Amino acid sequence: MKNLIFLFFFLLILLSCSDKNGYEITGTIPANTGKEKVYLLKNDLKERTYTILDSTIVENNAFKFKGEITNTEPEIYFLSFDTPDKAEQIYSFILEKGKINAVFSGDKEYLFVTGTSLNDEWNEVQKTYIGKMSFMNELYESERLSPEQIQQFKTLRKDISDLLYNFIKPRINTNIGEYYFLSFRSRLEEEHAEELLAMSHPEFRELKQIQDLETKLKTEKSTRPGNAFTDVRGITPDGKEVKLSDLVGKDKIVLLDFWASWCIPCIEDIPNVKTAYEKYKDKGFEVVGISLDHDKEAWKKAIERLNLPWAQISDLKGWESEFVQYYPARPIPFTVLLGRDGKIIEKRLRGNMLLATLEELFEGKQ
Repeated sequence: MKNLIFLFFFLLILLSCSDKNGYEITGTIPANTGKEKVYLLKNDLKERTYTILDSTIVENNAFKFKGEITNTEPEIYFLSFDTPDKAEQIYSFILEKGKINAVFSGDKEYLFVTGTSLNDEWNEVQKTYIGKMSFMNELYESERLSPEQIQQFKTLRKDISDLLYNFIKPRINTNIGEYYFLSFRSRLEEEHAEELLAMSHPEFRELKQIQDLETKLKTEKSTRPGNAFTDVRGITPDGKEVKLSDLVGKDKIVLLDFWASWCIPCIEDIPNVKTAYEKYKDKGFEVVGISLDHDKEAWKKAIERLNLPWAQISDLKGWESEFVQYYPARPIPFTVLLGRDGKIIEKRLRGNMLLATLEELFEGKQ
C-alpha cells in the first residue's frame, strides 16, 4: 500500500513538472480553405532549412498541438499547411510554455498569435507594423503626393524602424532577435541595423545573409544624400566604353535607374519613369539606365522592345557588377537621384514618390 501511495505522488509530481514546461497551441483557420493538416516546424538559420517536428489534423477549422518545451529559452517555430518543400507560405511564432492561441487571417496572409507574454508583445508589434505598412502603401499608390505626404511617408518609414528596433534590441543575442532581425532587416534604418549588428554574436555575423547585409550597409553609407556619386565604368549597348561621369552632372538632374531585362518589377515601373522623363526632360532632367544583365542580346532586345529613350550602361556582370559594389542596388528596381552638382539627392524613388520629388525640385524649392 505504501508503495502504491509513493508511486501515486511520484506520478503527480512528474505530471506537474511536465505541465510547467508544457505548451498547448490551439489554432483556427478560415472556413472553406480546403486545408486538412497543419505542420509544426523548426528552422536552422544557418542552413535555412526546415525540419518537421509534428503534424495534426484540421477539424472544424481548428487544430491543436501539445508538447513539452525542451529549450532553455523561448525560440521561433513555424506553422504551415503543407510540408516545407510544398508550402505556399510558412508562418512564424514564438514557442514558449503556456497556452498559445494561433489565428490565421481570413486571406491566410498573416498569423496572429497570443496567450503568452512574448507572443502577446510581438502581436502588438505586428498589428502596428501592418497598419503603418498599409498606410505607406496607400500613400505610394495615390495619384499625386504633396510635400506633406512625402514627409508622412518618411516619418512612417522611421516609425517602422523604431518599432522593430525596440523589439529586437533586447533580444538580439537570442534566436528570436536574430530571426526577426533577418526577417525585417530591409525595414530597419541604417543606424539601427548597424547598432544591432555590432551587438550581435560573432557566429551570427558569419551567416552569409549578414555578411551580404554588412556589404550593403557600407554602400548605403557611401550613397547617403549629400554624398557625391561614385564613378563606375561600363559599356553602352553598341559596345562603347563609357563612365558614369560622362553621363551625369552637366547641370542636369539625373536619375540612375538600376534594372534588368529579366526583372518583372523593373519593367512594370518603366511607365512611371517614362512619365517623369517626358514631363521634365526639357527642364533639365535625364535618366541613365544601369542594367544588371549578363546577356548582352537580351539587354539590347529589352531596350528596343520597351522603347527606352534614355542612355543605357552595363558591365554585363549581373549581381557581380561593379555598380552593385558601389551602389546598394539589391533588390531592383533601385534608383538614385543626382543633383546638378552630381551629389545624391535621394535613393529608392519610384512611381509617385519620384514625380512628387521632381515637381518639388523643378519648382525651385531645392
